[in-house]
Amino acid sequence: MTGGNGAGIGHAIRAEALLLSGDAGAAENEGYRALYFASAGDQDDVCCAAELTLARAAVLRGDASACETALFRMEKLAQSGKGGRRTVDLCRSFLDAVSRGILPESVRPEAGSGGCLPEEASLFSGVIKAKLLLLKNDRQAMFRLADGLMQKAEDAGLLLPQVYLLIFLALAKKDEGHVLQAKKHLNLALSLALPDRICLPFAEHYPGLKSLLESAEKTAPDPAGVSSIRSLGERYERNLETVRGVPSRVLTFLERQSALLSRGGLTAKEIADALFLPAPFVKSVLKSAYKKLDVHSKTELKQKEF
Repeated sequence: MTGGNGAGIGHAIRAEALLLSGDAGAAENEGYRALYFASAGDQDDVCCAAELTLARAAVLRGDASACETALFRMEKLAQSGKGGRRTVDLCRSFLDAVSRGILPESVRPEAGSGGCLPEEASLFSGVIKAKLLLLKNDRQAMFRLADGLMQKAEDAGLLLPQVYLLIFLALAKKDEGHVLQAKKHLNLALSLALPDRICLPFAEHYPGLKSLLESAEKTAPDPAGVSSIRSLGERYERNLETVRGVPSRVLTFLERQSALLSRGGLTAKEIADALFLPAPFVKSVLKSAYKKLDVHSKTELKQKEF
């Protein structure tokens, strides 16, 4: 961020803080300010962070169109060569896995790597990897990963990764039938989050946490805070279904890359060989790309701009 002196980063930080408190409207206002100043200063990572906040705020409001628009701008940033491909992939994976609770549509199938996520154990990508393991019901691998990440987050003094990881642990322990351990993890997450009004991570996982939060509200030192989380969770759950009900039309990087190669005449096997990916996986990526582009043949694909 040297060239632009971190333009927009203050607004981006405030936007995320407002979003985490559940104030989607104020978060969007700050997010657009961050986007304006970051774009003017060529601060691409700040732009991606702002777009992620805008997309998550749109999910909280149940606005599928606004969420798609933020994703579209994010992809255009990467395609133009300005935005980092890795940063955009991380932001999209976070939105899908953590905020929307779905497996990213075109994640590379390398075992344990979280797909297209970077190999280095950064806390941001680590949280995404932990959620992907939870979504795949690979709880033991998630436990091992979370243990190491929790220590790194504590050492770095970073609160948010700890909150997310404790929520994942609570959900996993609840699924295993260890309710007391689940409550312990949730109560620790609440003790870290509520003083700073961090509510959204709980709302994003409200269906699984609902019974635990009901119990926590009766015994928590801050029952009003837990009550506000439950209210936010009910709103998030309702609006998330609205957003999920609208199919995405924004191509992921792999979908666009595969579709371009297909348009150039390559078969699925040839594309798989070129990208060093399994052929069945490439076929599923192409199927998703064709659906989003509303085409049914290579002839139609050649006539489509994307």
